[in-house]
Amino acid sequence: FVKSSDVSSSVSSLVEKVFKDNAHDPNANQVERKLKCVTMSSSNGPKGGSGRGGNASSMLAVPTTDLMSALKSDCLDRMNDTGDKKSWRNRKEALDEVDAALGKCGGLLSIEGKA
Repeated sequence: FVKSSDVSSSVSSLVEKVFKDNAHDPNANQVERKLKCVTMSSSNGPKGGSGRGGNASSMLAVPTTDLMSALKSDCLDRMNDTGDKKSWRNRKEALDEVDAALGKCGGLLSIEGKA
């Protein structure tokens, strides 16, 4: 713990009290603890401890994006274009479109086909 001159004495004394009341236990890393996922819930309970059972759903209301609906309908066709020497441009444009869509959603994609 590094003390800063910006920290008031009351905050500093509270931090010192917490450290004193909760001394370091060198055996704490060997204690077996039950893991719990705080972002997934399942009505049937976790299967195998992963929390990704058949009915698992997110407990957090994070807005997601359906990537396929954010792209033009011919995007996949353009990615697979191998017709002529200039088809690399079509593939690049399609990949740039995917990159732009990913940038807009911040990487939060829907895995269920809906957003």
